[in-house]
Amino acid sequence: MNIRRAPYPYGVASALVAAGARVTLMVVLLCGRLVPCSAQPVHPCFAFLANGNVTVTCMGKTTQVTRKGGIEGFAVDDAHASFAYTTLHLLRHNAPTDVDGGVYTTVLIDLEGGSSRDLVGVWGIVSSCGGLFPMDVPVPEPGPRDLVSGDEVAFHSYSRFLCSADRKTVVGVAKKDGGLFSGDPPAIRIADAKTFNHYGFAISPDGSKVAYRSDRGRLCMFSGSDPARCVEVEATLADAPSVNDSGELLVAMGTGQECFYTGYSSFSPRHVPAATNESRDECLGVGFWSADLGSVQIIGPLGRHPQWIKPETAQLLIKWAQGAASGEPR
Repeated sequence: MNIRRAPYPYGVASALVAAGARVTLMVVLLCGRLVPCSAQPVHPCFAFLANGNVTVTCMGKTTQVTRKGGIEGFAVDDAHASFAYTTLHLLRHNAPTDVDGGVYTTVLIDLEGGSSRDLVGVWGIVSSCGGLFPMDVPVPEPGPRDLVSGDEVAFHSYSRFLCSADRKTVVGVAKKDGGLFSGDPPAIRIADAKTFNHYGFAISPDGSKVAYRSDRGRLCMFSGSDPARCVEVEATLADAPSVNDSGELLVAMGTGQECFYTGYSSFSPRHVPAATNESRDECLGVGFWSADLGSVQIIGPLGRHPQWIKPETAQLLIKWAQGAASGEPR
């Protein structure tokens, strides 16, 4: 299936979300029923995109955080209790998608203080290196800056990189040969060029684990100097994975069910008025995997861009959502 890809860095994706579209969210975390007990995450709090909005699942409960719709990217920073999400405004009525003709705006939110600010023209936000960085876009020299602190991070041997929260461990695409390496300068080869998606890798906050995926149904985790442990997935893999310090992975994956798409992150198995036959594609759900599992298990039947977050950060997001509920849609 031709799953709709991330809007960055491949151009402007559709932000046309059908008004009034509804999706019933289900998160399958019922041990012993639809998901094996061994597939239950040790740290069961994560955020993801569903029906065009940021959504949080924590301790088996799912909460929709934003209500604005049309969100094309987001990231959560546990270290500074910060949250950012990106929307796209098309400049021309009925403008075609995947071409120039729109403006990205990222909203940066202080979850503890409640303040927010709009960053026009900023997109491709990733939670890495102990902050929120525009790393899914061409990186300016000498390096990207943290949206929260303004700190600049640069690893000049890499064309794209992520790093641990303390910035002591880096992983990325080496400029020299395009392989996935760790170290500064690149010292440990994790994967050869063309065997992994250059926007489909992640590093755990403590730097001990690296997750990556290929474009052909292969999901891997690397830890230390041993060879990566991989699983073959008989489903579409999309977006970047997320890996925590325990070596548990989250990834967007095809469910085998057909969905109607009205936007990059807005899709439902039910037909909606704005959907056309051309908008039909495979549904994406949230998959979970660790090295002791034989296969990736779907723990959320509708969603994409999953990211592990701490329980305390999840509670701050939920509190922020409750405070925003009576005000302007966010």
